[in-house]
Amino acid sequence: MVCHLITASITLISGLLTAQDWPQWRGPAGNNHAPLDATPVTQWSENENIRWKTPLSGRGHSTPIIVNGKIFLTTGDQSKGTQSLIAIDQSNGKTLWEKVIHQGGYPQHLHQENSAASATAQWDGSQVLVVFENDQKIKVTAISPNGVIHWSKDLGSYQPSYQFGYGSTPVLHDQSLIVAIGTKEQGRLIALNTTNGKERWSVPRDGHDYWATPIIATVSGKEQLLISGTNKISSYLPESGELLWESNAGAKSMCGTMVWTDGMVFASGGFPEKETVGIIANGSGEVRWKNKTVCYEQSMLVIGDYLYAVADDGRAYCWESWLPLSEWVSLSTPP
Repeated sequence: MVCHLITASITLISGLLTAQDWPQWRGPAGNNHAPLDATPVTQWSENENIRWKTPLSGRGHSTPIIVNGKIFLTTGDQSKGTQSLIAIDQSNGKTLWEKVIHQGGYPQHLHQENSAASATAQWDGSQVLVVFENDQKIKVTAISPNGVIHWSKDLGSYQPSYQFGYGSTPVLHDQSLIVAIGTKEQGRLIALNTTNGKERWSVPRDGHDYWATPIIATVSGKEQLLISGTNKISSYLPESGELLWESNAGAKSMCGTMVWTDGMVFASGGFPEKETVGIIANGSGEVRWKNKTVCYEQSMLVIGDYLYAVADDGRAYCWESWLPLSEWVSLSTPP
């Protein structure tokens, strides 16, 4: 459900990437901030500011990750019935290898804007971890940087009420990979040991289909696992899955990744409710402000005290993060 990149080709634009790795969804800190010395270009064409282009097999919406000079990207090929991980040389675009993770079991029901490879790969320091819906189950696989499968784990049945396919990316915490399965019945958060795939903890989180990606953030001086959906904004202890606090806010179906400041967290979505909400993250779950702007699939961005969003209606918004409902204002340009 969450659309990041259609896997027809991958293009490296000169100046966009620095030597710093981008090992997971939304970058090293999970906040989608580029390095301070990044100098992205603002114009390009077929012949201008393009370093290389590489065609890719299949189709996918996952985001590329970059580790030690290699780009890793997942893809699904419906014609072959395969779901794979591709490794590309960052310097020249050469495909180093393509490893088939699943042959057969290709998802039969997908939303037209989803793919069979929508979860972004994660790097745990020694291996690449990928998640696919396959054979109506959620399956996790750990692969070496050279394409050797270390272990695979079947997390059980994936039977959403809406046959849109899977779209949540897992998040890493120490040596745990935390996976969200957002279904009306038997929805849950599961933490796996990245060394061997064994389950460390599992907590129920059901009530409605949702596709949000969990995120780890230090807010109000405490490390928290944040996720939205099922009309709840929830915070858990990432090491145990213990619920820290919960707020009755947001929509039943949420897709975007939550963002945060030092003392607040923010979410936007979705269906059928439309809401962007700011919540004080000190354990009270107090809703500081909310509005009816909706960013259903796309995630927002926090820089300093400002929250940025591109809503479903095509408008760009900027809010002062601490403003109450009666005072929030959208700006046409950044402050």
